[in-house]
This record gives sequence, C-alpha cells and structure tokens, in this order.
Amino acid sequence: MPSFFVFISERAHAGERANLLSILLNNMKNRDERVSAWSVEEAVKIAGLSDELRFQVRNKLLEIWFSNTVKVEDSFGAQVCKQLSRLTSQSLFEIVRARMKSRDKRVKAKAELLLRELGKCLL
Repeated sequence: MPSFFVFISERAHAGERANLLSILLNNMKNRDERVSAWSVEEAVKIAGLSDELRFQVRNKLLEIWFSNTVKVEDSFGAQVCKQLSRLTSQSLFEIVRARMKSRDKRVKAKAELLLRELGKCLL
C-alpha cells in the first residue's frame, strides 16, 4: 500500500518532491531510531518516482551505511541495508565492490554484508 508521502509526492511537482525528500533525508539522522528507519523507508518509496531522486537517496543511504555511527546489528542498520537492496543497480554494485577493497576492516565487513544482501535480489 502506498504511503501518504508517496501519494502526495506523486501529485506534487519536482520542487515539492525535492523539499519533501530533503526533510526525510534530514530525518534519517534523527536520534530516535524509529523516526530514522521510517524516514529511510519513505525516502526509498519516493525515490521510485524518478532517477534523480533515486540517486540522491542511494547516495545518502550509502553515506549512512558506511558511517561510524551505524551498526549492522541494530534495527536501523538492518533497515538501511534492506532499503539499499531495494535500490539496486549496477552502479551500486560497483560502489560496494570498491568499498570491499578498503583497508578499514569495518568498512570492508559492511561492504561484504551489503553485497550479500544485494546478491539476494538477483535470486
């Protein structure tokens, strides 16, 4: 079932969509994990409306995923990983593969986990 934001954004012009998406992207860093997870989910839904929005959301989620603050064991980390897998594309695979070459063990481990999740989309 489409969310309220997707319903509204489908009828909004590009500038209004960008404003709505900007609010959701900012809320992804909310201290309340539920608000952050909900914002991630809604942003991904809106991202489906255009390639430009999908690109913005994908880049923000990658930034969050590879940050020091997100833990893969947390529900928010799991939500970010799940939503990134919904935004799969060849360029996303290339970005994640490049991160697997990182010398930082934490970044490398996160990249490997995300690549496994992305691989599930191919099955």
